[in-house]
Amino acid sequence: MAKEKIWITWLPSGDGAPSPAEVVTALQKYGYSTGGAEWIDNVAQLAWSSAGLTLVDPEAADLWLIVGRQADWQQASIRHGLAMTAAMIAGQRGATFPMVAVGLDFLPDAETLPTPLGSALCLNASQAAWGIKIGPGLKRFATLPQPEYRLAITAEQHIGLWIEVGPRAETWQGVMFGVSGNATITHQAVGPKEELPSRTVLEYPMKDMKLTAGDHEYTACAVSNQIDRSTSYYVKIDGQPDRILFGGHPGTDDAEVYVVTLV
Repeated sequence: MAKEKIWITWLPSGDGAPSPAEVVTALQKYGYSTGGAEWIDNVAQLAWSSAGLTLVDPEAADLWLIVGRQADWQQASIRHGLAMTAAMIAGQRGATFPMVAVGLDFLPDAETLPTPLGSALCLNASQAAWGIKIGPGLKRFATLPQPEYRLAITAEQHIGLWIEVGPRAETWQGVMFGVSGNATITHQAVGPKEELPSRTVLEYPMKDMKLTAGDHEYTACAVSNQIDRSTSYYVKIDGQPDRILFGGHPGTDDAEVYVVTLV
């Protein structure tokens, strides 16, 4: 039986960085076919979108394996880029797409990873025969539930960073979106899902609202447009948010609000 195709993202870089050769050999030993690329840590230029655009293609790989040292996994810019990549992939391929976080010198903890990577299988490559754990570990991904919301990302140099949100089943009687960290919302739009609208009509648009959730402050925008399973709310973002908050309009009763960490 053919094994899964693995796309490897290699985080270590610079002088003295380890080679991916041993990891590739360990995976091929168990019959996996491998491809991949070194990570480019340039958030300002949306360099992370390269991996995302590759992996949204079902023919590219069956799972995404991210490998780094503890110092790599702790670097804020890398964590942000990986989170955005994971959200981009999940937006196209769903929450059941397998992601594996590998530490070269430690065992990553999924609970401390950004939300889009929170379901990752975590492995320690310094342990013997670590690669054999991938197969059994992948079985749980097939049973992962989809979140109640839709979240998709479009990121290209000529159009910038757009985030699309909407409900998976219910209808939002108005919608809001907020960012925290070094980020600004510059545009908002409503239109059919999975298609950036060329024109939009916004009902009672609001912007630059200040919100607090937990210990974090957000700058948010909102519109009163109804958002259902076939329509989406789109926001364009400049900068690198460390968290996003979105959901029903704050002026509606019982509005569900979701927080996604990105660092």
